Amino acid sequence: MFSLLWRALVPLIVTAGGLAAPPGLALAQPPAGRPDASALTLDAALRRALASHPDLAIAAAGVEAAEGRIRQAGLRPNPELGVAFENFSGDLEGARESETTVELSNRFEVGGKRQARLEVARADRLVAEEDLRTARLDLWRDLQTDFVLALAAQRQLALAEETLALAREVAAT
Repeated sequence: MFSLLWRALVPLIVTAGGLAAPPGLALAQPPAGRPDASALTLDAALRRALASHPDLAIAAAGVEAAEGRIRQAGLRPNPELGVAFENFSGDLEGARESETTVELSNRFEVGGKRQARLEVARADRLVAEEDLRTARLDLWRDLQTDFVLALAAQRQLALAEETLALAREVAAT
């Protein structure tokens, strides 16, 4: 029964730009006597989930971080300044006899190290983008499953209410 509902009501449509929900698919009509306060369509549920799900925010932050690592990997190493004090005895008179060394160094990269660093950072970004895509697909799958289960439960409730009404009618006669 579940697979029939699955195939009939919630087909997964994968388009070139991502995912799209079947238009107009909504939770079943509310049972008689109950107001339809907020019918939720699968498309609206997907939009809501895509806008606010924390797993997607985490994955998107991972993509941003990977892009930052690409920018950082493309930069040259910073020069370094070092200062060293030697033979300093601790009193002011001994300061005249101390030695101070100032050192400025800059690392020169050879052998394609920067290019290799960039390639690794770009590969990390691809992994982060795939993680984001996977998180979206996982969310879509979970949303479809939960939506169909809610739809089935709603239909079962409507049938149970109809059965109860019929039973009361039969009992009254």
